[in-house]
Amino acid sequence: MTMMAEHTSSSNRPRRGTLSVGERKRIGDELHDGLAQDLAGVSLLAGGLVGKLPDGVGALRIELTQVQDILSQSITRCRLLAYAVCSDIKDRRPSQRGSA
Repeated sequence: MTMMAEHTSSSNRPRRGTLSVGERKRIGDELHDGLAQDLAGVSLLAGGLVGKLPDGVGALRIELTQVQDILSQSITRCRLLAYAVCSDIKDRRPSQRGSA
């Protein structure tokens, strides 16, 4: 990698502190109240499908349960990211418009 390419690639990376507090709060809110809520909704839908499956489709039941597990992990990561984005803001937590 040339010196110019190194400079260009490192200057394009977002750096902590380059976003305003308001923008970081907005991103944290969107992660927590937007994406995490959407993932929770999909997880609930998957759980509903598991309950409607007829007998004899055990493999499908297992796969849908695995989807729910992945969604649960993704929700947790999303919420942790939301809190990390807002970690040094006085009001540290994303807004609680919805309870996720």
